[in-house]
Amino acid sequence: VTQSAHDAIITADSAGIIVDWNRGAERIFGYAEAEIAGQPLTLLMPDRFRDLHRAGLNRVLSGGESHVIGKTVELEGLRKDGAKFPLELSLAQWRSAGSSYFTGFIRDITERKQTEHALHLRDRALEACPNAVVITSATGPEFPVEYVNPAFERITGYSAAEVIGRS
Repeated sequence: VTQSAHDAIITADSAGIIVDWNRGAERIFGYAEAEIAGQPLTLLMPDRFRDLHRAGLNRVLSGGESHVIGKTVELEGLRKDGAKFPLELSLAQWRSAGSSYFTGFIRDITERKQTEHALHLRDRALEACPNAVVITSATGPEFPVEYVNPAFERITGYSAAEVIGRS
C-alpha cells in the first residue's frame, strides 16, 4: 500500500535514521531507497531545520511535548540535487517491540504554493486597478455579484457589502 502512494511515506527510528522509504519519497526527494536507507532524516532538510529537528526528537523521546506529531505542518524539504521545496508533513509516532518509530506522510506542495502566489498577485492587481471591476457568478438566478474592487466603490458610491450577493 505504501509503495503505491503518490505522497512520500518515510519511517525513521528513534535516532532519526531512515528505516523505510516508498516510491513516492523516491520521486519527491530523488533518492533511491537503497541509497537513503540508514541515512539520517536531516539529509532531507535544509540546514536551518536540522537543529530544530534534533531538539524536537530529543524532547519527544524524553516525554516532552510534541509540536508536530498528529498535526499537519508546512515546512521546506531538500532534494538530492540540493533544491529546496515546500512540503506538507503529517507525522505519527508509534512503537513496536519496545522501540519508537516515526512515520511522516509528505506531500510536495510546490504547485499549490505557486498557484497561491499567482492568486495573491492577481488579487493585488484587482485591488490596485483604477477601473471598476465587478465579478459575478456564472450560474444562478440573475448572476449575483461575488466581488467588487475599491475602484467600483469609489466610482459608484456603493460599498462591497451593499452589492455582493445581489444581481
